[in-house]
Amino acid sequence: MAGSLNEPILEPEPAAAASSLPGWYAFGAIGKTFSGPEYTYNGSDTDNVTDISISGFAGTVGFGREFARRGNLSFGFEADLTAGDMSSDREFGGTTPCLTGEEGCTADVNWMSAARLVVGAPQGATMPYLTAGVVFADIEGSADLGACGATECGFDERRLGWTVGAGIRHELSDRWAVKGEVLYVDLGSPDFTTDGVSGDFTFGSARLGMIYKF
Repeated sequence: MAGSLNEPILEPEPAAAASSLPGWYAFGAIGKTFSGPEYTYNGSDTDNVTDISISGFAGTVGFGREFARRGNLSFGFEADLTAGDMSSDREFGGTTPCLTGEEGCTADVNWMSAARLVVGAPQGATMPYLTAGVVFADIEGSADLGACGATECGFDERRLGWTVGAGIRHELSDRWAVKGEVLYVDLGSPDFTTDGVSGDFTFGSARLGMIYKF
């Protein structure tokens, strides 16, 4: 006789395991500030521009989360707070507004907070990434008497700007990772106390830090 009339029972194939996401993490970093804003003297037919160099080290603390993976890409966000010695020396350029007497020009970032998207391409334990977002910072600066008249002029304000950058992250264990990144920050034009001087407040930062995953 022929075999059983019952249909063979087919075992379902196991579902593919979903990519594990690291979830929430905290990080800390030490950064070196470089480059800086430009101050322009508007009191002549030819604009006089002086580059201000911001330098010094600052510390950063923050948190982040990877929230999705699509193909070979990772999507996440980070928020952080940075404070430290992000300031210039007295700059004496060959042009007004940083030429007169002993005043020169100054620029300082007292603190900075950022919220950024992070898009990475994981390659085993290493992930290069790009990042971009918004920045809110407390800044101040000054120009010389020659540009401002009888008194030194300047600004002291909190500004909203933007940042872009790139970095690389390497997993050391299930809990720990290291990362390094370079960021460019643009805070727009500060409001000097005179119409004779304007500025473009930008700077860069290179950071090296540790990540702890919860």
